[in-house]
Amino acid sequence: TVQVAFFTLEWLQTLAEQGAPELLPLCRWLAQIRQGVVFSPQFTATLLAKFDDLHQQRGLARLMCLLDILCQLQHDTDMRPLQGHAAAQVQDTRLATALSHLQDHYTEAITLDELAAIAKTSSATLKRLLAAQMQTSFSALLAQLRIGHACNLLFTSKLPIPALAQASGFPSLSQFYRKFSELK
Repeated sequence: TVQVAFFTLEWLQTLAEQGAPELLPLCRWLAQIRQGVVFSPQFTATLLAKFDDLHQQRGLARLMCLLDILCQLQHDTDMRPLQGHAAAQVQDTRLATALSHLQDHYTEAITLDELAAIAKTSSATLKRLLAAQMQTSFSALLAQLRIGHACNLLFTSKLPIPALAQASGFPSLSQFYRKFSELK
């Protein structure tokens, strides 16, 4: 089962800074895993009931359930990054800029050349940085982000598949089907 929850780290950090300092450790941890992680099946099995609750809850109860799950997930010692090293190990500011922009704009049409220009580097350098520090390519990372978004829409909306694919940034339905089959 896939569970996807979308929110901005900035929103959570604002809450932490404006009266909920208990959220600061969670914010630091989320910043470290920003590119995504896979949790161990053994650990997530202990949280299945909470994931069911998350799916059923609405309003403030849902937010509280999500925060509880995130708090507990921090303790999974067997979690691993989706691709390559954890985001905390990204040292190059050009790569950090590119990743941040990609995280915010992956549902839009975006090319490696455009992303390199935003990061103030060449396409070749950005490709090298992605390979060296993330052990992935631009297209693979973009596909992971888009498929993750599509999974969220599958669970949380009643959109038909063509609309879901378009809302996730896929230029064609066939590309969505191919990537979904490949990654899921």
